[in-house]
Amino acid sequence: MQSLLSDRRLTILFLCQAFYWATLIMGVAFSGLIGLQLASHQALATVPMAIMGVGNIMATLPLSIFMQRYGRRAGFMLGAAAIIIGGAVSVYAIIFAQFWWFCVGSVFLGFAQASAFYYRLAATDNVPLERRGSAVAWVLSGGVVAALFAPSLGISLKDILLPYEYLGDFIMVIVFGVLTAIAFCFFPDDEQPAPEVVKESISNDVRQLKEIIVQPTFLVAILNTAVGNSAMILIMVATPLAILACGFDVSDSTSVIQWHVLGMFLPAFFSGKLIDRFGIRAIAIAGCALLSLSAIISITDKALINFYSALFLLGVGWNFLFVAGTTLMTASHRPEERGKVQGFAEFAVATAGTASAFCSGVLLNAWGWETINAVVLGVLIFTLLVNVVMKKKVFSPQ
Repeated sequence: MQSLLSDRRLTILFLCQAFYWATLIMGVAFSGLIGLQLASHQALATVPMAIMGVGNIMATLPLSIFMQRYGRRAGFMLGAAAIIIGGAVSVYAIIFAQFWWFCVGSVFLGFAQASAFYYRLAATDNVPLERRGSAVAWVLSGGVVAALFAPSLGISLKDILLPYEYLGDFIMVIVFGVLTAIAFCFFPDDEQPAPEVVKESISNDVRQLKEIIVQPTFLVAILNTAVGNSAMILIMVATPLAILACGFDVSDSTSVIQWHVLGMFLPAFFSGKLIDRFGIRAIAIAGCALLSLSAIISITDKALINFYSALFLLGVGWNFLFVAGTTLMTASHRPEERGKVQGFAEFAVATAGTASAFCSGVLLNAWGWETINAVVLGVLIFTLLVNVVMKKKVFSPQ
């Protein structure tokens, strides 16, 4: 870990991960509530969060190709610009009570999300395979910083510019975008891969995308990453509305989201080491089990303690499954294939996550909290079985 801490690239990615998740925490905690205020129907309340996913999908593949050609720093600077623009448009929407302009702001924040999701992949660029789990986890752990200060900051800014509730929060989003841009001014341009990484590549034999994505290793990696991320998004987006429907208040919702985000990122301090020691498969199975336990707790009761415990476990399970899937995916391609493979993978994950965000509010209204958790539980059991059955075809080389 000491060598990771001394890597300037990883340090900047860690800091920008914190800025990004501070922005996202405010979005998760307040976008649905702003949607309730501005939308014509309560079923539309989660549409801004879902539209953020659309922006993510639109930017994911082009951004990967752009970074393959012009470097990581250029792509991440575009992401910082998107945070600033998205925050500014959202400020306008709140002041003038324009629901669809708020959705437009969310599209730009989705562009920024696409950029931020490459932080963890950029962490593996110059790292040999056996240490990629630790590099990914270290960068993701920047979210812990956000989880510690963003919720209380969001609450303190919520009413600071009344009568425009939440206006202060989205002005702060602009500040986070500026800080991100400043940080990436010091980010080194792409370097030559380390010798250990070069050995993994066969430069004169670049494969077609279709040849890569049909590999069992790639398919299981995408399944783990997409299911972990989609399950987390589906439940996380619905949580603030479910908590309010149970008679609790906004501060309870924000506190639950804070514990959820802590659950997402506290394991990052050791999940990479666990992968390095026990293998990707073991951590993926553990992630499925923890996510399943979270769903069971949510189905059991809607007491506040159940929201706290279920959302915390949802975060921990997401971390294990997401880090395991990401690490496995980097083993499915060579450095010169990075742009197209990572772009396709992130597009698939973003599409699944966006579908979950769009369905979240509708399913919560139509089916209720317990039912959507039961659906998630079924998908997780399937994913767990795939990881168990595919041991020889996918995980034996690890």
